[in-house]
Amino acid sequence: MIFLVALVLGLAIPFAFFYLREVTNTTVRGKKDLENISAPFLGELPAMTKIHKFFTGMKISDKAEDRKIVVKPHSRNVINEAFRVVRTNLEFMKGKNKDVKVLMTTSFNVGAGKTFVSSNLATVLAIKGRKTIIVDLDLRKRSLSALAGQPKEGVTNYLSGMTDDWKSMVVQTLQDSPVDVLPVGKMPPNPAELLGEARLGQLIAELRKDYDYIMLDCPPIEIVTDTDLVAPYADITIFVVRAGLMERSMLPDIERYYSEKKYNGMTLLLNGTESSGRYGYKYGYKYGYKYGYASGHYGSYGTYGYGSKNEE
Repeated sequence: MIFLVALVLGLAIPFAFFYLREVTNTTVRGKKDLENISAPFLGELPAMTKIHKFFTGMKISDKAEDRKIVVKPHSRNVINEAFRVVRTNLEFMKGKNKDVKVLMTTSFNVGAGKTFVSSNLATVLAIKGRKTIIVDLDLRKRSLSALAGQPKEGVTNYLSGMTDDWKSMVVQTLQDSPVDVLPVGKMPPNPAELLGEARLGQLIAELRKDYDYIMLDCPPIEIVTDTDLVAPYADITIFVVRAGLMERSMLPDIERYYSEKKYNGMTLLLNGTESSGRYGYKYGYKYGYKYGYASGHYGSYGTYGYGSKNEE
């Protein structure tokens, strides 16, 4: 009887713990929670677990300078494959419309990973041969500019009318990423007023002439008005939803934004999912290396007819 009671309690207590934790969890847990949202689903990115940290070398930190670009040419780890899926879905949505160039990333919450998404999605587009630039329009936080070394001159100089030569402020120091970056520069005292100027439209029009993709890294909505001022210039809006962070009670607001067409080409990208990470690692990573499709076994893809580096 003692052993029987111990066995029952040993099974019941952990089950009750996990059940209560799941019941009391009010945040978005995975793709299933987004099934009732009408907005197109762009893809999902796995959480950076210990497995992902080992294979990417990424240090998880709230400090922008400690973050890394995890997308690398020919890499076949789970996070790289996830970004390639997002890239494929994005280009499928774009179709043959060459005028669709401006991508805006935003979110509901601070810490959803929009700068991580912007920098790595721009990188995976550039690896495929698309000329890409990221414009840091989060003038208050400047997370993307921190990745580029926090230059003293940037988009605020152009928007304030201090200079018309935006090309001289473009930097190419975003770690090993082949993308251009237009940083914030000095933090302005009036971000909303600057973004409301007509010069922002002039800047984006100039960028359209020189680049295949223009990525606009914007602040979270509902906190400041900055994103709403930038939104009319975007062709596609990538709304980053962080699993385990955004409350499910906010999902009706996302549906309302989509139905009211508040943001152009609104899409959802789910970031930080646990289930996707496990599945992606077991299937994507092991599939590639077990059957010899990864560059680690065969060297460069061009040698064996799989395409050039730009097609990666």
